[in-house]
Amino acid sequence: MSMHLQAATKYDPNVIIQAAADKVSKNDISGAQMVYQAALLEWVDDAREGSTSGVDPYTVREAIATLWLSYANLSRTLGLNKSAMEAYEQAINDPVAKSVGRVWLDYARFAEERDKLRTAQNVYLRALVGDGNNPAAITDEQDQALLWGEFLEMMKKSNSALTMSELKTAVQTEHIAKMAAQAEGAKTAVNQPEVVASSATLPGNEVPADEPDVSSYEPPEKRARTDDVPLVTTSAVPVQMQQMQHQQQQQQQQQQKEESKTYVITAEAVEDDTKALNSLIATMPPEYSAAWLARDGDSPPLPPSPALFTASPPKLADPTGKAILGEKLALALITMLLKKDDNDKCGSVLLDVCRGLWLMTGLKEKESAKAIENLEKEMTKELETVESRFEARLANYTGPALSSMQQVNANERDAFIQSCNQRRQQLLAMIAWDFRHLQCTQQQILSKMKVPGFQGPTVDPSALELQSRICSFLHSAFYLRSRIKEVPHLTMLKSQAERLRTSINEDTTPPTIASPPVPVPTLGAPQAPPPLPSTTGGPLPPPQYPPPPPPHAPPPPPLPVNLPPPHPIYAQPGQPFIPGYPPGIPPPPLPSGGQQPPPPPPQYGQQQFYR
Repeated sequence: MSMHLQAATKYDPNVIIQAAADKVSKNDISGAQMVYQAALLEWVDDAREGSTSGVDPYTVREAIATLWLSYANLSRTLGLNKSAMEAYEQAINDPVAKSVGRVWLDYARFAEERDKLRTAQNVYLRALVGDGNNPAAITDEQDQALLWGEFLEMMKKSNSALTMSELKTAVQTEHIAKMAAQAEGAKTAVNQPEVVASSATLPGNEVPADEPDVSSYEPPEKRARTDDVPLVTTSAVPVQMQQMQHQQQQQQQQQQKEESKTYVITAEAVEDDTKALNSLIATMPPEYSAAWLARDGDSPPLPPSPALFTASPPKLADPTGKAILGEKLALALITMLLKKDDNDKCGSVLLDVCRGLWLMTGLKEKESAKAIENLEKEMTKELETVESRFEARLANYTGPALSSMQQVNANERDAFIQSCNQRRQQLLAMIAWDFRHLQCTQQQILSKMKVPGFQGPTVDPSALELQSRICSFLHSAFYLRSRIKEVPHLTMLKSQAERLRTSINEDTTPPTIASPPVPVPTLGAPQAPPPLPSTTGGPLPPPQYPPPPPPHAPPPPPLPVNLPPPHPIYAQPGQPFIPGYPPGIPPPPLPSGGQQPPPPPPQYGQQQFYR
């Protein structure tokens, strides 16, 4: 295959699309997204650097545009509308694909289908007119005509009498009006242009709460960044007006950051987050499965131990949980369950989620027990059928042939029992991996809720032990709240938190040890110094030496000399002592007639060996 043909095959979007489809068929959504992202990064870099190995730049550009649209369509098919919106925004900010008209058209149609008319209008304006320092993205006349026609059709839904000339005039009027409003310091939305002409005003231009702020979106690394700015050109604006406009942009960006701190929950956002979470927990991460395989080794897989949730609520000796968690961790969990104000529902939501995770464990255990029971019934029925066949077979044989057939039946019975054991082991292994997947899902959900001790899936034994204790405390909490209701439970948690804070403060405060008083010495009357020796030449007094030590005690009296010899250990009373025999061995009796006794037995190491 020639180099040119290899390069042409390399930039074939159908190959990438098929590879991503294979990942989707295996329920590996993140893997499919990675296939698109890796190909786009490589192809865009090649196109920007001109290293396409002789392939026509137009062909590479169209292939990149096709990949972007297929990447966005993947999220649309899965119902991930936010991800699709981000993919479209990356595509129109891509330095290669942003000049392709069908990318902008597909983005605008998608926004219009979701009733994001403000976003769709902004997409058309950025493609046809430009925004701020960026000119119109589409320069091809055919693409421009197609986009203007689609833009007019969208606007006609609110004003059927609108013409193309009126639409273009309204767009230009909007530019002039926005420039004047910015010069006067009016608080006009910078990143959201409106068509102000009466004949081209788009109804429903209010920005929905769940619409992402695509104007401040930053494309990935190695992508050129273009921000949505007012539909004006800097060549027609004086320098002072540009400075005022820049200051207003900074103020609005700061205001948008402050407003973004308050997250508005909508039904569509919840649906999108749910679908994203489902795609996340659909499969176990590869590193998580590899860690379990490393822990298993050659042994069959077993369910995770300890489990995060048990069937019955745990019995805590201390309701604060400090006996199993420690004071600081117990205080952190109790603080999460407390209300910061009357509208705070985070603690109740956390307990409801934990209750749902506990139910998931119970349902999985019930499902596993039912599967084992069904397998046992099935194998018992099959064994009865096999035994009946064996009995019918033996009825046709007698004599020596009967014993041979009995051996054949025994061999087949053993093979059947072995196959049953293999089926049972396969089911137990599948159940073990189901419980591991369930634990991975529980860890991911609790990590998303920022519960202390949970930082994603893990198989570390010490981490699992800590997480099991945390879930035991939360299990006890939601069980207790369901019994005594929310208000008494919150009152109890507040008192427990105060006790824990007091205990922690006492532990961190260093103890003060009072030093005993030092007695002040009392000085008595001054004593006269001893007299000095005279210096008149008289005799000096003799020196005073210490008295001699007392005399030593007299030595003990000597032992008597005529003591009987010690009685040997091995000699019996009335028998003489025979030297040479080791202790504990009785000597042989003396022979009569004055003969010498036999020699003693040799000691260890003195034996003589003969060949």
